[in-house]
Amino acid sequence: MRLVFNVFFDIENYEDFFYKILFPVTARSFPIEYYKQEDLPLICEDDDFLKYQSCTYVQKNSLVIFLNNLRDGNFFLVKYIAQTANIRAAHIYIDDEKPYPGYYLAYYENQKERVVYNIKEKRWKFYHTGEPAFFEEGDTYGEKRIPDKFNKEKILLFCKRMGINLEDEDFFKPIGSVFYIRRMSK
Repeated sequence: MRLVFNVFFDIENYEDFFYKILFPVTARSFPIEYYKQEDLPLICEDDDFLKYQSCTYVQKNSLVIFLNNLRDGNFFLVKYIAQTANIRAAHIYIDDEKPYPGYYLAYYENQKERVVYNIKEKRWKFYHTGEPAFFEEGDTYGEKRIPDKFNKEKILLFCKRMGINLEDEDFFKPIGSVFYIRRMSK
């Protein structure tokens, strides 16, 4: 399982957020064109999602989901948006693929950053920085084995405490408008 996505919390006006904050920042990186869902041809299962730079939408719990195909480093974009717009955001990365699994969670609130990750390259590497966030209550990462310090189960637990229920099969289903930003060929 490989899952990478971003969540923006407490967005009161989704279209304003998209047009005034997300789209201008994303548009600086690449020449792009953008569409509202109703302006797009239907995207079917055999369509190439990689031609879309990103999409963003509101899901049923009023969380704004931002999926981005720019680069693995799109957490910098999320951090910039969270700090510039002074909103809460999270970047979640789960990769159970062997031989190099990795788990990454970055959370931004009130100009503060909390990052926790555990990745396996040649050996496991556990890292965390920033003050512990509310969703980590009681967790000290004191397990002996490094793979147990931060893993898929802990990300699922922490996400649930933030209001992100990844075990709900409808979690990624949008309600309302979906905005797609498509890469332009040069």
